[in-house]
Amino acid sequence: MKLQKKHFYTTLDYSPSEIQHLVYLALKMKSGTIKKSLVGKTLAMLFFNPSLRTRVSFTVAMQKLGGLAIDLPIKENYTFEYENGTTMDEATIEHVKDAARVLSTYCDALAIRASELITSSPESVDVPGWETLKKDKILKSFMEYSHIPVINMESNVYHPCQGLGDAVTIKERLGNPKGKKYVLTWAYHPKALPMATPNSQILAACDLGMEVVVAHPPG
Repeated sequence: MKLQKKHFYTTLDYSPSEIQHLVYLALKMKSGTIKKSLVGKTLAMLFFNPSLRTRVSFTVAMQKLGGLAIDLPIKENYTFEYENGTTMDEATIEHVKDAARVLSTYCDALAIRASELITSSPESVDVPGWETLKKDKILKSFMEYSHIPVINMESNVYHPCQGLGDAVTIKERLGNPKGKKYVLTWAYHPKALPMATPNSQILAACDLGMEVVVAHPPG
């Protein structure tokens, strides 16, 4: 399957057979069949949000495959402009089109975490409406101007790598999950939480051919 040199924003951009192929490859790697297929390749990781598992797993994966991961905790020291035709006389340092093209020159892929719904505050994050959030401005802007593949490490809408990880676990536990029931249900939490992970979990179960049920409170 020709999956190289494509953005990985959401699993919806891939067929169920392509997703199942990636799950198969992941299971082979987990069993110890790992080829150093990324020797000489460099991945730039841009974290606009805190990250523990995703940051470590991407870094370790690149090392095991022979490549190099560069960690750029971008939120701490850099701001980008995303609108065209804007006079950059405010707090932004660089336009995303320039940053994406420069990173495309140095690196072989970009991995980006950018969710406005993630917060370390005890209160729910104050954000624009869903019509604005679902546009995923940061991810989509880098995808537009980058000359290399962009990997979504969690956006407002999707967390496709987490979805793939969930698909691998389901396959391991159930063998052939096709036709079996998958239930996603809500539990109480004192503040609103991101929806990217449950969105991608649902899609993973669908790609495996499962019967998907979402149980949620009204609204």
